[in-house]
Amino acid sequence: MAAAERSPRPHQLDLEHLRTALNGVVDLAIERFGARLDVDAVASYNDYYWHLPVDTAYAMDDDPGLHIDVGQSSDDLQELAEMIDQPHEQVLQHSVQHLVGLLNLVAFLDDPRPGRRRPPGTTPTPLPVPPEDPEDPEDPEDTEAAND
Repeated sequence: MAAAERSPRPHQLDLEHLRTALNGVVDLAIERFGARLDVDAVASYNDYYWHLPVDTAYAMDDDPGLHIDVGQSSDDLQELAEMIDQPHEQVLQHSVQHLVGLLNLVAFLDDPRPGRRRPPGTTPTPLPVPPEDPEDPEDPEDTEAAND
């Protein structure tokens, strides 16, 4: 994105930029996992996750440990279906919280750090490797062919 297209002040949230970034993140997730994730594999392992309510997340003068509660991936999926079926019935704050839960699930499944506890049978997806250029002189086979 060109500098001229950015928000005039760095501390303003341009919602169109947010939309573009979210679309890019979803596109990347589709490249890594395909268009559908088997959430049942995660849900059967553990359907629940720690959730920090948004009002607590921004209350820096309070102890967040007193307010941590539990979110549920299957509930987030149910809410997603309702968002699609009834787009005009959404409550912004409520919908965003469920979308955050699903985005965190995607982040958890993609996290390549070793030692992460994951559902049985799943492995972290490595970062994509760019395709090799057949003309690349760094490729040993190309170097051998050029020397023959």
